[in-house]
Amino acid sequence: FFVHLMVTSQPGAAFLSADDCRPFCLINGDEISGTDKVLVLYGDMEHHEKLADIPRVKSKAPPSECVFDTVSMIPFCTISERGFKAHRKGEKILTMKISEWHLLSIEWLCESIEDGDIELVPDDQGQTLQFDTTTPEYTKIVETVKMKMISCGEGSSFVTPRKCSGQIKDFSKSKALTVFRRLLMNEYGCYWKFLFFDGAQFFIGASPERHLTVRRGEVMMNPISGTFRKDPTHTKEQEKAALLEFLKDEKEIDELCMVTDEELKMMSKMCEDGGDIIGPLLKEMGALVHTEYLLSGMHKKEDLIDLFRHSMFAPTVTGSPMGNACACVYDLEKDTRSYYSSAIMLLGREGGSGVEFLDSSITIRTQEIQGDGRFSVRVGATLVKDSVPESEVEETVCKIRGSIRSLTTNTAPHRALDIAKDDDIQAELVKRNGRLSRFWMERQDKNPNTDPKLKGKKVVLMNNEDDFAVMLGYLFRSMGFQVDWHEHTEFVKPEIIKKCDEADLVIVGPGPGDPTSEVEKMKIVKGVIHRLHERKQKHLCVCLGHQIKCHILGFDVCKKDVPTQGVQVRTTLFGKEQKLGFYNAFYTKYSAAKAEEHKFVDVACLGEEEMIGIKGQDFVSFQFHPESILTQDGFGILHDAVEYLLSLEGPPTKKAKLQ
Repeated sequence: FFVHLMVTSQPGAAFLSADDCRPFCLINGDEISGTDKVLVLYGDMEHHEKLADIPRVKSKAPPSECVFDTVSMIPFCTISERGFKAHRKGEKILTMKISEWHLLSIEWLCESIEDGDIELVPDDQGQTLQFDTTTPEYTKIVETVKMKMISCGEGSSFVTPRKCSGQIKDFSKSKALTVFRRLLMNEYGCYWKFLFFDGAQFFIGASPERHLTVRRGEVMMNPISGTFRKDPTHTKEQEKAALLEFLKDEKEIDELCMVTDEELKMMSKMCEDGGDIIGPLLKEMGALVHTEYLLSGMHKKEDLIDLFRHSMFAPTVTGSPMGNACACVYDLEKDTRSYYSSAIMLLGREGGSGVEFLDSSITIRTQEIQGDGRFSVRVGATLVKDSVPESEVEETVCKIRGSIRSLTTNTAPHRALDIAKDDDIQAELVKRNGRLSRFWMERQDKNPNTDPKLKGKKVVLMNNEDDFAVMLGYLFRSMGFQVDWHEHTEFVKPEIIKKCDEADLVIVGPGPGDPTSEVEKMKIVKGVIHRLHERKQKHLCVCLGHQIKCHILGFDVCKKDVPTQGVQVRTTLFGKEQKLGFYNAFYTKYSAAKAEEHKFVDVACLGEEEMIGIKGQDFVSFQFHPESILTQDGFGILHDAVEYLLSLEGPPTKKAKLQ
């Protein structure tokens, strides 16, 4: 891709001179520079408020050459462009308008950078590292998230960081280069290793995670979750045994599925024709091993910056559903994230065609170093329903150790496990996919699912602050429906109400929150379902929609003792064995009398009282998420529901039965 760039020992190496104070950026990544090279970028700095302000070049690149146009450090507060909450302390988008670029070999560069000593300045108590939260304080945060957010239906996962700060003695550019040299020599398994200098401050990182890549119409994202901590005292056999246990851990499996679901929401917006899920894969780094998927799809001429905006920012650093997760962690954190958990983004144009490309890496495991040597590093843990506070604290400590290793030592981390070649480990990874959604695990554009009977029929879909609605819309488009989806706030508008009245089917989607509360969102959802009920209009309710539908019909809605946020359950649904994905902290309680009163055609329950599926006279309702990767036959379940609802002028009536 970058074949025109020649590796030399001199051109491009001016940053090594103490007298050269120009901004520069160094990037090492397999796809952008090659494994054994570093891309060197020079240019002038610009500061911007919004993504749209980043300069773009539309003219064609010279024949046979690619061109790099800009590289930008994006602050986390930019997520406000999606309408999400974030703290801000004056951070700007730091954009280098690239005027010069080169490739240097890592071998030559490491030989040219001196590995000098790096000493940290102790504080008044003799400590060289200071944390913004103590161990008891972070433990309390984990408990608060579990009890007041996850258990109350606000979301399935949340990520909130700890910040570690310190100061490098007698700091200079040469010491920043020493830190980067150590990353090049000692870290592995990174998507990008980078150093970004804007003329005043340094950002130095070794990030395992791609944020977004767009090239030749292909869009790629990398959901990563699950953290295995290597033990340097283990033999290779002991480490393998421990890794196999980790791969079987339901918490770790659920964590990866949850972030994959969240990134599928983004991909469903960006890639109308579907794509591929590759994996699960293992991402081995120096001290840790992560599990990941690669998501790939094709977009239809959408602007690259718009695609990037849709992708802000990874659920692995925010939570799910993302909008509500941002609101919740905003209340927890009180302080800006600065440039942590956002992205460093490179824009350029391909040789010959001049078509723009974008590549970006998530800014985790990243040191922010001021000109006087003061630095900060932030790390987070994914908090879920069954998080153990002590374990989550230890995970942050382990990540911080890894993130500052290049400040404290020049020794290589733990040995590589050579896991890619181990048959037992690969078999355990492959086993995971057998339980997941067949629809999402297959490439949709190669397996058309359109039903001629449904082609052209109209669906109106209500998004209740959870882009699972976008995934639902994608499944219904795949069936042949024309899907028109709107945010819940729009359902008070006469034109949207008219669309609902004229639709063949209305879908009331999932969303966070307490379904029995009287907040504005719940009032709007109740109003929509009341109208559908009174008009006897065919509709489908999912999760929150299901709970509010049942509440309107007089069933009790109860808080679960243990939330099932991001859990797969094997059970029977309308006479068929199914594996279903749940994301709920509330449930609706079965009543035979109420079911008889409303002439339910069929009811499915977990145990004796938790209703998970209902076929009514003019509606179908599900507590689980048929659109989730955790529901094995979600497409088939939805198709059956559609056939039931649209088969006759009025659905057949028979006495409700309890499964």
